[in-house]
Amino acid sequence: MAIQVFFLRFDLIGMMAARGILISYLTIMAWVQRYVYELEKRWNRYAYKAGR
Repeated sequence: MAIQVFFLRFDLIGMMAARGILISYLTIMAWVQRYVYELEKRWNRYAYKAGR
């Protein structure tokens, strides 16, 4: 999860910078910490176990 957050963080920073919006990586980490449980709940609805 840490590697995914790392790449997500820099992809979002680049996308926002391309649109003229400068944000800090700390802002993205705060978003991740705030919404990770909701994202996990929604993901688990559609995810299935490997080997099924």
